[in-house]
Parts: sequence; structure tokens; C-alpha cells
Amino acid sequence: MKSGCVIIGLIVLVFVCGCEKKESETYRPEKRSEDIEKEEVAYTLLLKKIQEDNCSLIASKDDKNPGLIQDIIQTNRFEIEVEDYNNIEQGPDLCYYSKSTKKMVSIIDVTTRDEKRYYISYYMGPEGGASKEIHLEKRNGRWTILNDDGMWNVK
Repeated sequence: MKSGCVIIGLIVLVFVCGCEKKESETYRPEKRSEDIEKEEVAYTLLLKKIQEDNCSLIASKDDKNPGLIQDIIQTNRFEIEVEDYNNIEQGPDLCYYSKSTKKMVSIIDVTTRDEKRYYISYYMGPEGGASKEIHLEKRNGRWTILNDDGMWNVK
């Protein structure tokens, strides 16, 4: 009888561990690792620009990678918070604000143009924003931005 309990206990333990691992990887959908690496490079460049421009709150309408964004923010120690897109509203000045905190929100976007090109941007309304198309190439096993000249199209 005791050996049956041990086996059931082990099965439950394996199941629980498997579930915990699954939850921690929710931001990594059925994409290939290479696609995630490219998106990470694109998001990192965009979030660096947002940090430089002193934006502290972001939201993304079409984002499928909130965990990836949070990981980049934590890894780089950016002072940026992520707001749920459903919790923002446009103010009378045409800028975007958090419904709960009333802080200004930058709307971010990372769009795939083709296998090696991404369009990255953020928009705050008439207050400003910036955009850039980046070209990625794999060098020494890592994705690198070929045209990282620091020049952005400022809105």
C-alpha cells in the first residue's frame, strides 16, 4: 500500500513541476527560437530608446509577448512599467493615459516586415514618439542590428 502512495506522489510531483515550467514559458509561443531572438533584439532597441526619452509607462495593443518585454525590462534594469492596453484611454490632448494611475502611456509596436526587417515604434500622441526600421543579420551566432546608427524618425 505504501509503494502505491509513493508512485502516486511521484506522478503528482512530475505533473506539478511540468505545469510550473509551462507557466513560466507562456510568452514563448510555438515560434522558433530564432524568431524569439530577433524579436528580443528589436524590443531591446525600442525599450532602450524609450528609456532614453524618459518614458516610464508603455502599453502594446497587439503584443503577444508580455513576458518577453518584462524579461527585457528586468534584465536591462530599465525603469519602465507595462500597462495593460485595455486600461488606457486617450485624453483631450490626444495623448494616452492609464485609467488607474493617470500617467502618460507610450504605445509601442514591433512589426515584422520580412525575415530580417522589423519596424519598431512608440507613440505618445502629439507629445511625440519615434520609429525606425531595423535590419537584422546573424553574426557569430547572434542577431545583430545592421543599421543601428542612432537615427530615429522623431514624431
